[in-house]
Amino acid sequence: MGKQAIKAEQKGKSVIYYYNDGTTEVRSGDNIAVKTNNPGNISAYSVEGKKYGIGVYKRDSDNIFAIFPDVETGEKALREYLPRRYKDKTIEETIYIYAPPKCNNTEAYI
Repeated sequence: MGKQAIKAEQKGKSVIYYYNDGTTEVRSGDNIAVKTNNPGNISAYSVEGKKYGIGVYKRDSDNIFAIFPDVETGEKALREYLPRRYKDKTIEETIYIYAPPKCNNTEAYI
């Protein structure tokens, strides 16, 4: 099966990954999506965050993201999340909800 991340935890602004072979990895930097393997910044409390997440990253009280074991799992979670959550919305409506102007350049995403 190979080396797999089985647990992760936030330490300050870093993420520590714990692997099934006993090793650890520390990821730091400003990009939360990269260090959490969460390209969609999916909430830890979403169906997909609970299903695939191995830890939680809290940016602030309103933004609590899932930490996924690898990028592939994060992408899989995103592919499940978007159609489930926004199936009845247009792309523009989806982006305004998913990446609101308060925290994002919504028009650029559209």
